[in-house]
Amino acid sequence: MNFTPKQKLWIKATLLAGGSLTIMAAATIAPALSKISEAFSHNPDSEFLSRLILVLPSLIIAIAAPFMGYIIDRFGRKKLLLTSLVLYAFAGTAGYFLDNLYHILISRGVLGIAVAGNMVTITTLVADYFEGKERDQFMGLQGGFMSIGGIIFVLCGGLLADISWREPFLIYTASMLVFPMVWLILKEPSSLQLSKKPRDILDLEMQDELFSRGKIILIYIIGFIGMVIFYMVPVQLPFYLAEISEVSQFSVGLAIATCTIAAAPTAMLYEVIKSRLSYPLIYAIGFLIMGVGFIFIGNAYTYPQVITGLLISGLGFGFMIPNGMVWLMSLAPVHMRGRLIGVLNMSMFLGQFFSPFFTEPVSNETSLGFAFGLMGGVMIIISIGFIGGNKRLSDPSLV
Repeated sequence: MNFTPKQKLWIKATLLAGGSLTIMAAATIAPALSKISEAFSHNPDSEFLSRLILVLPSLIIAIAAPFMGYIIDRFGRKKLLLTSLVLYAFAGTAGYFLDNLYHILISRGVLGIAVAGNMVTITTLVADYFEGKERDQFMGLQGGFMSIGGIIFVLCGGLLADISWREPFLIYTASMLVFPMVWLILKEPSSLQLSKKPRDILDLEMQDELFSRGKIILIYIIGFIGMVIFYMVPVQLPFYLAEISEVSQFSVGLAIATCTIAAAPTAMLYEVIKSRLSYPLIYAIGFLIMGVGFIFIGNAYTYPQVITGLLISGLGFGFMIPNGMVWLMSLAPVHMRGRLIGVLNMSMFLGQFFSPFFTEPVSNETSLGFAFGLMGGVMIIISIGFIGGNKRLSDPSLV
């Protein structure tokens, strides 16, 4: 699609604002987890259910994302995005008004549906509107902007959680600020007309898709594993900090935000890094840095030491999401773009949901510190694997 520079600027601003809502879906209430657990302490499973409040949207996003991808490939992007923004505000703020932990969980499930629609549509629109280096640059910019948004939302959530565990839920009304931007600025991409291509062209695109299937599956697997490990930060860190130091809810929020603070500059530099390194090597560097950071966290005894480890791991995480998304976009046939991006989002959010199920048994048998260190070691092993497989994975003639 052809746009004037001014139109492109507004489109980018709208997509960036909409994309920031994805990361705030969980990050906003992370600092309030321990307070939510205390507020419902009469429930014997309050500590586990409070963690579930954080990760349940991830499961619903994972289930819904492929369907959202199918919907936008068949019926268009804009209507689904507008609907998702309204549902986001409604379900997100419900926690402020509800007094039953299970009702809050239901509202978080509905929020997951809204986030799935928002996230898949925004990512697909990026692929629709931009190509080549401009797409790489924007994905890095979006990763940095999401990190900055995460900082703001987590810090606001921490400040409001010091007032009451309910207050952070009000932040979800931010989607209503994005709604008029989407309504007025975004246009339905003309690329949807590609579904009317001649049969022979579609057959060639399908062959390309099958040709790259192995790499696409690898991207999905790495998205899942990366999120299982990284999501230890918002899920387990509030409880880990409670073990080693007495800190306020704002300090917990600041610690979680530290990771996204560090991720912002590396995400914004993604296009520069991509021009010099292959996708596998970028993954290798990201996992290596994150692994070192997690090992540092696992051996921390003070709040400043934890912050240091989070800064290190955040630098690595800044590469991860842009790299997976851009690599997939380079492999995905246009007529299946929404569905393939939807499955990638599914794999990442399944990783978020299953994070406590993988890490909780380890921490229960040992300690949270050991669990962080162990996951750091796993990431270093993955990094070595990408270095060893770089030549094969970078060869366009190989699946």
